[in-house]
Amino acid sequence: MKSIRRVAAALLLVTTGVLCTGIGNAGASTFYVGQGSSDRTPFINAFNRAGGSPWIGSPINTVHRWNSGYIQDFVGVWSGKAGIMQANCSGPAYNVVYKQWAHIESR
Repeated sequence: MKSIRRVAAALLLVTTGVLCTGIGNAGASTFYVGQGSSDRTPFINAFNRAGGSPWIGSPINTVHRWNSGYIQDFVGVWSGKAGIMQANCSGPAYNVVYKQWAHIESR
């Protein structure tokens, strides 16, 4: 079933031209910052502003749709979970860590 979903998502991306959304984790074991985005630069910049892996952790999936924007999830920091979010697949991305992430996740 996961294979069918991955193929359907890939076809949707190709036919609609939407390249910002990722296909999810797709069984890959290693992810990189901004993977799945048509422009990784905002995600890399936000990652670096946050202090890199020691502060935001490592990505656990690709960039994917979340409400009206896009997010890439991270884990491995002392606070648990974190994310890098971007509104509408354009412009700057922002890191969300610590209490901010807990607040967003609770909603």
